[in-house]
Amino acid sequence: ISIEHYEYKLVEMEELHEQKIIDLQEEHAAALEELENKFNEEKEQIEQDNQATMDELNELHEQELEMQKESLGADYDQVKADIYEEVKEKLEEESKTLLEAERKKLANLKTEHEKRINELTTDHESKLSKLESE
Repeated sequence: ISIEHYEYKLVEMEELHEQKIIDLQEEHAAALEELENKFNEEKEQIEQDNQATMDELNELHEQELEMQKESLGADYDQVKADIYEEVKEKLEEESKTLLEAERKKLANLKTEHEKRINELTTDHESKLSKLESE
């Protein structure tokens, strides 16, 4: 076996080595591209899942706000009815108090008028008696 044979084998091995490097680089590039594609697919799926979750959360939040709004409306109506009842009761009490005061005033006036009528009647009768005696 000659030196040329070894040189040939060396060149052949170098070519094989270079081809192996090229093959490995191509495999590496293909693996990287596959990983990048998987990453992008998973990223897109996660973004879609996140958007679906956000949409669901927004819908739940809107439903909660609607329920709170309805609850507040019911509370408002109840408070309005309670205030109406309270004012109505106070007005009825005030009316009763005023009516009672007016009744007492009228009773006092009636008593005073009756006294005055009695006084005038007595005075008139006494003048009449006096005139009749003369």
